Amino acid sequence: MFGLNTEEKVSVMNDYMEEIPSAPKVGDTIEGTIASRDKSSIYIDLSPFGTGIIYGREYIIARDLIKKLHIGDSVTSTIVDVKSKNGYIELSLREVKQAMVWEEVNNAIEAKTPIELPVLDANKGGLLFQWQGLQGFLPASQLSTNHYPRVEDGDKNRILDELRRYIGEKFVVTIIGATQEDGKLVFSEKHSGGEESESKKVESYTVGDVLEGEVTGVVEFGVFVKIEENLEGLVHISELDWALVDDPKKLFSVGDKTKVKVIEIKDGRFHFQSRD
Repeated sequence: MFGLNTEEKVSVMNDYMEEIPSAPKVGDTIEGTIASRDKSSIYIDLSPFGTGIIYGREYIIARDLIKKLHIGDSVTSTIVDVKSKNGYIELSLREVKQAMVWEEVNNAIEAKTPIELPVLDANKGGLLFQWQGLQGFLPASQLSTNHYPRVEDGDKNRILDELRRYIGEKFVVTIIGATQEDGKLVFSEKHSGGEESESKKVESYTVGDVLEGEVTGVVEFGVFVKIEENLEGLVHISELDWALVDDPKKLFSVGDKTKVKVIEIKDGRFHFQSRD
């Protein structure tokens, strides 16, 4: 710095100090290159700060992401500890993994991607699922015709009993909503492709049509009749016979063939009158 005045020396020193990277600290995000890996750890070159390591719990949490990484790949991670016992900078890929999962969620919503998932539990409002580590809920209103609870007067306890029958069963659903703040998804069975084709089938029928179908369910308040695959409707107890009927099971059994007349089509659902 010979030949420079004091003000010029200060300026040069400030420029030099700005070029020196600050030492990383816990919580910082940092970019590096994968240098090596073994069965339970991955090592990342963080020059000029040294070598980072992802291991233990952090490795397990991100193992599905780590499987996709290769030597030489650039990766952004979060610093967990700047002085681990092995002398490495301990890193986490949780934030990266979460960002990738939410990107996948958004892509699935946009593409209306069908996803097959087992029902984990049920409550009075619908069914509970899990996808990519995220909790999901399918409201009863988003169930297909085949799975919608057949409960008279909307008794919530009986609806819950009906929904619990599906625990363990696999459903094909789509994601129709998501809130990243609390990590929750909203599913629909109606938007998985089958419901759309059902709607088109329903449009091919009109009030007054007389059809032949098969009894698929007999309950206190009436009989469910299937007229074609994934398409059925209800014959209310008041429409079963000209005479007063007190127990539909005295007239019909599951598997019976019967004729019905379409008396109403509402919200994509049939209401029939018995013609037998």
